[in-house]
Amino acid sequence: MNKLNLTWIIAFLSVILLGWYIYVDKEENAPQGQTSPFNAILQGNSFFGIISPEFPHTMIYGSLISCLIKYESSGNPNAYNPYDTDGREKFGCLQFGAIEFQDFCVIRYGLRNDIFDCDVQTICTDKMIADGYARKWGTLNKCIK
Repeated sequence: MNKLNLTWIIAFLSVILLGWYIYVDKEENAPQGQTSPFNAILQGNSFFGIISPEFPHTMIYGSLISCLIKYESSGNPNAYNPYDTDGREKFGCLQFGAIEFQDFCVIRYGLRNDIFDCDVQTICTDKMIADGYARKWGTLNKCIK
């Protein structure tokens, strides 16, 4: 099984798990005025999510990331764009620039330094979205309509 298939399977299972958790948690633990601790709130220029402590390592934004992958690279882990909208090179399934990949994925989040590894990019993207950096992807508007 190649990395691309494994990535899609992980994303699919994450979405299923998230849906189940939202359904189960909706009535029991939801704070007043919210339907679930996973409610996503589009606020200003950032996309924030509230992460449940029961699932600290589960991909929270799986379906959003799957959509970003679709529009950024059509799922190609070796995608390369020599001149993105900002005029800089972008790499991999989520089209990271070299500077952003180093700053966020390698330095801030301590992930493996392999810009073409779609699994690394997916984990990094999940962490970036949780930290409010979803607007780094120009295709975000296509995914949150």
